[in-house]
Amino acid sequence: MDGVELGHRLQSRELNARDVLDAAIHAIDRLNPTLNAVVIKNFENASKSIRDGLVTGPLAGVPFLVKDVNVFTSDMPTTFSSRFFRGRIAQTRQSPGRASARGRTGAAGKK
Repeated sequence: MDGVELGHRLQSRELNARDVLDAAIHAIDRLNPTLNAVVIKNFENASKSIRDGLVTGPLAGVPFLVKDVNVFTSDMPTTFSSRFFRGRIAQTRQSPGRASARGRTGAAGKK
């Protein structure tokens, strides 16, 4: 099932966001030791969004990952997939990549 279908099922309440997030976390925990694709897990922020109440939007409740190559964020480390940048957090609040990549995707699930 793709993200659009998942979004429709969440909006129709056929699925709920907590169960979808739990399934995504389970899949990451199961597959990531082999794939090593998820460097920084931000599950608590996703859980908090659900607890605080999801707002409307086509991607409300749809979990997504952000590849941290050339996407600067001021609220999470950006490693560029390199040990050299481990723990690096952008210094500005309005980081270049956040507004375009992560910001628009996140905004699709917000007011």
